[in-house]
Amino acid sequence: MPIAFTLNLPGRELDPRGRYAVRGTILDSLGRLLWTTDTTHLIDPTQAAIDLGALMMVRVAAGEEPTAAERLRGGEWKVEDIGGRGIIDFTHVSLVFGHDSRITGVTGCNSYSVPYEVSGDRLSVGQGISTQRACLPALRDQERKFLQILSELTRFKFSETGALILSTADGETLTARR
Repeated sequence: MPIAFTLNLPGRELDPRGRYAVRGTILDSLGRLLWTTDTTHLIDPTQAAIDLGALMMVRVAAGEEPTAAERLRGGEWKVEDIGGRGIIDFTHVSLVFGHDSRITGVTGCNSYSVPYEVSGDRLSVGQGISTQRACLPALRDQERKFLQILSELTRFKFSETGALILSTADGETLTARR
């Protein structure tokens, strides 16, 4: 059922150079996820008013164990390690696996979108697109490494602590958590 909502923020609270997104979730009384958006809705902080239209949500089946592919979807994964080197402090690198067969997110400097396919624990990623903002050299290097590993992914698994570990055929990895 549609639920109308309005989100008002004073413009001074948003950094015009920042990256912002809107995500929706509905939790039960115990804090378990029932519904979630599966698409990233990026926001331009320089616009005075933004109409997102409808935020479509997908039901998370209660009591059923999700498949590995379903566990990928349903929210943002925050990258904590790129190729065994960690990430630069206070940067935001993310992955969102959408039901539209695209991975979207931010690299710490730019936004990106790539197509993906899942079969069992196998993951294939197609050629993507990204914005081309100027980055500091260290962020540019981190972004380059992240996008290189992302483009070569072949498998994924979940650690016993819930981390998502994405790997290439050469053993390079990206590690992320919700």
